[in-house]
Amino acid sequence: MGKLDMKPLLHASGVAVGYPGRSLIRDASFELHGGEMAALIGLNGTGKSTLLRALAGLRAPDSGTVEADGVQLTQLSAVERARTVSMVLAGRPSAGLMDVRSLVGLGRQPWTGMLGALSDRDKERVEVALQQAGVEPFADRLFGSLSDGEAQKALIARALAQDAPIMLLDEPTAHLDLVNRISVMRLLRDVSTNGRKAVLLATHDLTTALELCDRIALLHEGSLWWGTPAEVIASGLLATAFAKDGMRFDAASGTLRATTEKPLQE
Repeated sequence: MGKLDMKPLLHASGVAVGYPGRSLIRDASFELHGGEMAALIGLNGTGKSTLLRALAGLRAPDSGTVEADGVQLTQLSAVERARTVSMVLAGRPSAGLMDVRSLVGLGRQPWTGMLGALSDRDKERVEVALQQAGVEPFADRLFGSLSDGEAQKALIARALAQDAPIMLLDEPTAHLDLVNRISVMRLLRDVSTNGRKAVLLATHDLTTALELCDRIALLHEGSLWWGTPAEVIASGLLATAFAKDGMRFDAASGTLRATTEKPLQE
């Protein structure tokens, strides 16, 4: 990781999220700078997607504040927010008969005005995004014809075309094979480092996250722990957070491993 930008691009302070009658996360605080990539990890149901939506301004936190590039999200209009934060949601959207280049062009909507016509500058940004994400070779194919790995890269290209300094992604490597998981993670690493973007992604790919990310955000029992991969391994929190029948975290390899041992009972 290179030298950090002085001002954090994404700053969460005392953020709590949940649903009526159910608290998921309380008092989450962290800073993410330009040039940093962070992984949001935790068991299913710990609130990763809900937290990402609050950080993107898609839902209001129950309490606390989120600042994007030095401004509270609540003070930004929808267009200003879209120019500051891009988000790649989980799953594969239906794009009808839209080709990849047109899909990526949708990322320019925050900049095109009411008519939505792409200027020469917008078209240039689309082509750059296609190239960055490695989807230029199939830019004229229908989005529906792409493999899962190709489709995920196309969605990342759309977010890149949006030109937002903060990029949030919900399970970008889900359902991908090993080769495509690593390819997507390396793409995001390059986007963060060379594009000076703050990249935060929710993922179950613990091993790759520990290898490629600058920061780890670990959700466990309603709390968010924030630190470097080395710090989270040394803390023993991964072993605690992922402790379950038949699984253990191996600090030496940075992986979850199967075991025949039963967890100790309190």
